[in-house]
This record gives sequence, structure tokens and C-alpha cells, in this order.
Amino acid sequence: MNNEVEVGLRAADAEDATAMLKLLKQLESESNFFELDADLDSVTAEQEARQIELMNASGTNLILLATVGDQLIGIATVEQINDSTGELGVAVLNDFQHMGLGTMLVDELINWQENYSNLDQLELEVKKDNSVAIHIYQKLGFEQISETDKTIWMGKNNDYKSL
Repeated sequence: MNNEVEVGLRAADAEDATAMLKLLKQLESESNFFELDADLDSVTAEQEARQIELMNASGTNLILLATVGDQLIGIATVEQINDSTGELGVAVLNDFQHMGLGTMLVDELINWQENYSNLDQLELEVKKDNSVAIHIYQKLGFEQISETDKTIWMGKNNDYKSL
């Protein structure tokens, strides 16, 4: 990692709502690999703050932020998708990529899932042409569990078998 950039990691809180919405909009505009279900222009800071509070209280959802000073530069999330599984997502601003932040964020989510959450496993969907992300996930123990023409579904659980 660049010695001149000191990156911090922390859980999001309701006070991050406005900055988080700004980060998400920038990430969406910078990458073909980052997609959101929600229309960010219709989400208010108040709605986002409430969502952060609900996620923090759940024990099965997490929003982790990467920061440089007061600037948000990356985000990683786990959202519960069934009783025992959380879906992982991660994105880093272009100016801060290729510094190991994606690996650091995913590794921290794995640590949280294994030691603090009520979830048994993590899964994620990644575009087939996102080789950098696929490499990170494989390096951290994720295995391919299915695929479509455009995406690969990966999971981290000792019960998964490679295709």
C-alpha cells in the first residue's frame, strides 16, 4: 500500500448517510462492475441513516467503510439473504484501487462473519470479466458454486464443492 495514504476501516453509522450516498453515486459512475438495486437519486439521507441503523442492530448485516481522513473511499457490505447466509459486496474508488483495499475489506467481512455475526456463510455474485475481484475472492477462500453467461456465484463455506 502507498506509504503516504493511511487508510482506516470502520463500521458505518447513521451520521455517514450523506457521505455514503455520495460515495455510492461516485462508485456507480466509475465502474461497470458496481451495480445497485436502488435508484440513489430517490434515497434521502434520512432514509439511508435509518437503513444503516437497522443494519447495525441486526447482527446479520454490516456496512464497513474505508476512509482516508474524513473521505470515504470504499465500502464493503454483508446483507442477510436467508437464515444462515449473507451476500457480500465490495467497491473501492478508482483512485484507491490496486492498493490491497479490496482484499483488506473482504478479509475484514470474513472475520466479522466468522467471529461476530449470526451467519454461517457468505456468498456473492461477480461478473465473469471482473478477474481482479475473482482473484481476491478465490485467494480468500471463496469457491465457485454456480454461473450464468455473465456472472459467477461464489461462496465461502467448507461444505461447498468446486464445480
